[in-house]
Amino acid sequence: MRESWNKLHELCSNACRNTTINKEWPMLLDSTGWLTHIALVLDGAVKIAHCVHHRNRSVLIHCSDGWDRTSQLSALAQLLLDPYYRTMRGFQVLIEKEWLSYVFGAARTRLAMSLAHL
Repeated sequence: MRESWNKLHELCSNACRNTTINKEWPMLLDSTGWLTHIALVLDGAVKIAHCVHHRNRSVLIHCSDGWDRTSQLSALAQLLLDPYYRTMRGFQVLIEKEWLSYVFGAARTRLAMSLAHL
């Protein structure tokens, strides 16, 4: 994931500095592997939405690879399942719920653990 991100970042940075259109850009984008990662996350979100909506099942989403995939999958599945999250206000709520509260909650936990060792 990190290597794909770095390749994508380099590709886009070079494209921004270049004023000419590179006709090989789509091929270069594909070679980063980034689109494969995006496709896997989208596929996972579709599977989650299918289990919830069509099979009437509860799901537990847990990814431990350190790339926030849990929040990505959860947020995307909720976008697929609930039209409210596809509104401006709903999208705000979703970002706060799945991203901001998670990030700040993790930061509070780390801070509390650091202070406990003082």
